[in-house]
Amino acid sequence: MKLPNLPIGQNKKESSYYLSLTLRDDKASAVILEETARQARIVGFGEEKFKDSIETAETDEILQTLDKAISSAEENLPKNVETHNTIFAVKDSWVMEGKIKPEYLEKLKKASDELGLKPVGFLIITEALLHLLQIEDGAPVSAVLAEVGPKRVSISLVRAGKIIEQKSSEIHESAAFTTNILLKHLTTPEVLPSKIIVYDADERLEQEFLNFSWSKSLPFLHPPQIKALSINYDAKAVVYGAVNQMKFILSMESLKNITFQKPIASIEDFNYEEFSKEEPGKTIVSDNLSSDFGFMQDHDIAGAKAIETKDASSFSEKVSEIPDDLSLRETTREMPVKAMEILGEGKKVLGSFFKNLKPMLSKITSKGGGGGRKRLIVPGIIAFVVFSFLLFYLFATKATITLQVDKKSVSQNETITFTAEGETNPTENVLSGRIVTVTEEGKLSTDSTGKKETGDKAKGSVTIFNNNDASKTLEQGTK
Repeated sequence: MKLPNLPIGQNKKESSYYLSLTLRDDKASAVILEETARQARIVGFGEEKFKDSIETAETDEILQTLDKAISSAEENLPKNVETHNTIFAVKDSWVMEGKIKPEYLEKLKKASDELGLKPVGFLIITEALLHLLQIEDGAPVSAVLAEVGPKRVSISLVRAGKIIEQKSSEIHESAAFTTNILLKHLTTPEVLPSKIIVYDADERLEQEFLNFSWSKSLPFLHPPQIKALSINYDAKAVVYGAVNQMKFILSMESLKNITFQKPIASIEDFNYEEFSKEEPGKTIVSDNLSSDFGFMQDHDIAGAKAIETKDASSFSEKVSEIPDDLSLRETTREMPVKAMEILGEGKKVLGSFFKNLKPMLSKITSKGGGGGRKRLIVPGIIAFVVFSFLLFYLFATKATITLQVDKKSVSQNETITFTAEGETNPTENVLSGRIVTVTEEGKLSTDSTGKKETGDKAKGSVTIFNNNDASKTLEQGTK
């Protein structure tokens, strides 16, 4: 995701306007940005749905849909002000090796020519989402990302912020059911991330995923956590990526012009690549933007060379459709479904029994010519039998459930670098730290008893004076 440095004078105080155009499978979203002295704010938002899908829409329908979305976003702009500089946000399937595919390139070129748009760059919607989620979560995302439209579901297997594999299909029965089937057709994982992120989800869709019983054959370590992103979260992520790359400071207050519910991260936390500096008076020709879009005069885009990007080999993208002849039905039914079926059948049986009980009693009492006591015997017996059956069914029946869980050993090695000078960078596994010196002082003493000789034995001579007249002899060893 690269955008060129835009020719904006740092000393200018005039306002410039930019259009962020997000092209989803089912709708187009337009966001108008007003920039003044590198301060940006959102001044307009509009969206318009396609009749079926952008993939099947004719050129006229695409033009009308984009025009309505842009016109809705431009309602609050001053008179005689139009937006031309445009950042496109496209689907993963539209991009290959860092370039937009030729068939989609022609669609964007046609739309830009007809609507008077000047493309300055493009972003991939899924990558913008993953970048913003990484900022909010504080770590690279590992999850199943599900995009649910009115008629289709697309899932992306994401590990450590990288897209590993993608699947898509039309919705069968429900969005959660289709997601469950698509997960079974992933070929890469031995263990699935125990987190499913659904974006552009309303409360009904969120509850559908929360209440769904996922197949036991899916290699989840535990039941997956469901995280629902707010409406138009993708448009917000695209705006964040574009604003940060253009080195603008986004007004947080203006974000209320985009319809969403959850709080957002600080734009200063985003970590995109730096722009290349431009020289005054020169026109920047980007290696992956205007030339890639084919909006260069007298330039044949068919003969353009493929551009290698450093992100091209970071993940293996696999986008495929579920074959039409493949059955999407489950081979086994989950226990809650079976229980509901049994309960429903029981209600039908009891309802039919009580419905026919009154005519039966009428026939029995009409045939019996005895007194009132005899007429009460048969209904009493029937009531006793029914009451006994209910007691037995409610209190005497029981079930034994045995859960067998196979052990799975999962190991992962990570190389982490600790630094005392830099900052924490989760994407490069770098953790910041500081050196702490600890000094401890103390004394230790204990009482002791005994005898200890210290030093060497003394050596020398002793002189004795005798004041008596008589001599005196001392034996050797005398003390």
